[in-house]
Amino acid sequence: MRQDLEVAVAGSDGIHNAVNSTVRVKVSNMNNGTLDATTVIRLSGVSAASFLEKRYNSLINSLESKLPSGSSARVLAVQETGDYLDLFLTSRNSDLTYSPVSSTILREKSAIESQANIKIADPDLDVCAGETCSGNGVCESRVRAYEQLDFRTSASLILTSSSLRLEPVCDCVDEFIGRDCSEPAAACISSPCLNRGVCVPIGESQFDCMCTDQWTGGRCDTDVNECSGPLQPCLNGGR
Repeated sequence: MRQDLEVAVAGSDGIHNAVNSTVRVKVSNMNNGTLDATTVIRLSGVSAASFLEKRYNSLINSLESKLPSGSSARVLAVQETGDYLDLFLTSRNSDLTYSPVSSTILREKSAIESQANIKIADPDLDVCAGETCSGNGVCESRVRAYEQLDFRTSASLILTSSSLRLEPVCDCVDEFIGRDCSEPAAACISSPCLNRGVCVPIGESQFDCMCTDQWTGGRCDTDVNECSGPLQPCLNGGR
């Protein structure tokens, strides 16, 4: 849901004439689908206040001219990181779903930089460098939202949002859990034994599979050839 409000504001110090202003308020909801479709780009040579004052509208207009018809670009948050400015961006589609803008920015980087008067140092920020997930998983850069609110202000625009952070997240294989996939999971939690085999845990991370008569192997994944055994089940010359 998005709401656009227009509010008339009057203020006076009691001495000078009142000053009248019109304030436009745009409110957008944010959910897990929004976060999953968020791209983080890194700008150089610009502060948060300067971006909001001079480049925010230009970037929105440039992006929307390159997105599919009916889609709108959203700046969810801005975050100063040292000498850089990180922008959390997404696109809202005509069917009210969200899509990443990373492919558009990669494809149209030069044009966007020229039209919005920005310098893109990184068009799709990745924070997984050096994160190995203990060799037991794959690292993905994911946007997470926290309850704390972030406020970024300029002379003409104030951006308020949930505190967003781009963080490395490990997607672990079944046998391991934990932030960095270093903790063994309960041995049988992933149901490793196939074809109706029964898993028997051995310690914290090992297991043994008790297979039915028709299957063998470490995970009951090898079909038993009943005709190759010593019992020779076929009688009277049968094969």
